[in-house]
Amino acid sequence: MNKHVASNGDVIWECELFLNTGHVEFKFDVKNDWSLSYGVNPMEKNLSSVGTIFNVKNDSEGQNNIKINIPYATKYRIRFNQSKMLCVVETVE
Repeated sequence: MNKHVASNGDVIWECELFLNTGHVEFKFDVKNDWSLSYGVNPMEKNLSSVGTIFNVKNDSEGQNNIKINIPYATKYRIRFNQSKMLCVVETVE
């Protein structure tokens, strides 16, 4: 993932990758040792759709993966705003 700092100071992590159709689960592991990781807010347990902005939370206990329903196989961009604790998955055009 690439880390950017926006003009307003927000820390944004972003990557592009090819995803196949179906349900995908993932987390953001900031330190590469799972001591600081982010997953879905427990109030949002249902799978989100592509393009939906959803809340994430510190999930270092490993309880709640981010869950997304991928409608078709293509390249996607995953963007996580660590400052605002928001994530979105979008198709790359």
